[in-house]
Amino acid sequence: MSSDSLDRAMIHEAIMAVNGYDFKKSYSTLLSLEESMGKNRPFPQVSSFFGSMAMEYEDAWRNVRSAYSKLKGKIFSIPSESVDPGLLEGPFPIPFIYGIGKKELMEERGVTILGPFLPSESAKDKTMELVLSMSGLGGTLFSSLEPGLPLFSVSTMLRMKGQVVAVLYTFPLRAESRESLPYMKGILEGEGLIISPIGLTVKPSRWHQALRNRLLAAISKIVIIMEEKDGGPSWKVFDEAENSIRFISRHLSEEETLVYPRKRLMLGSRIYRGVSDVKVLLGSKERKARFTDLTPDLF
Repeated sequence: MSSDSLDRAMIHEAIMAVNGYDFKKSYSTLLSLEESMGKNRPFPQVSSFFGSMAMEYEDAWRNVRSAYSKLKGKIFSIPSESVDPGLLEGPFPIPFIYGIGKKELMEERGVTILGPFLPSESAKDKTMELVLSMSGLGGTLFSSLEPGLPLFSVSTMLRMKGQVVAVLYTFPLRAESRESLPYMKGILEGEGLIISPIGLTVKPSRWHQALRNRLLAAISKIVIIMEEKDGGPSWKVFDEAENSIRFISRHLSEEETLVYPRKRLMLGSRIYRGVSDVKVLLGSKERKARFTDLTPDLF
């Protein structure tokens, strides 16, 4: 279970607990601690840093360590700065990314498909066409498990035995909803990956969706917004994916009543006309056989 990065993440969670889960204050405290005492020393050796509150921090750290020791799955943690230093900025810094599954998939040149809660049949058809093509090329789908077009794309990819990197706003072994649980199991059975910016002992909250969206945007290589109204939530992820190759579906680009697509096309976004636009960016690789008889008893 333990690694240097996960040990650091657990110390950060202990600091979060004592600081009332104040993200900015807790990250600042972690930086001061590591500057003063070093990054990879065990917590009991650094607790003196907290002075008169050392006992309070030690108790919090023991609670965090105990919670992680009871996990069934092999959880890993990586410093977010190794993915995107921008995740450390702002009032809610994300110092660590927690995950379970095939960590190497984070480096894949995959596709993120964005769309609304109630997509049209046309958007679903275009999404299915793209996902089927990605699956044939051995591509990876990056997605949240939000109901609507994101979950539709995940469901399609799993039916095709393709690989999915799912980004949650809860800890990777804590389902966001009852409906998301079978998808989480399917992702792990398909040798996929589940990641989150939220640690095990941090109480889940709906506002953590904003942190999830920042992480999804940071790891996305190719982003396609298939359908969305002006100002809809998909645009937030789209705009934050500054380092991605970004596409806007032709249907949106030709809709005269929409302002958001036109503005973003003027800033350099591309028009998505069909799967050929993505094929040349993905390339192809040999698909390996997937284990389909596993049922992870982790949740």
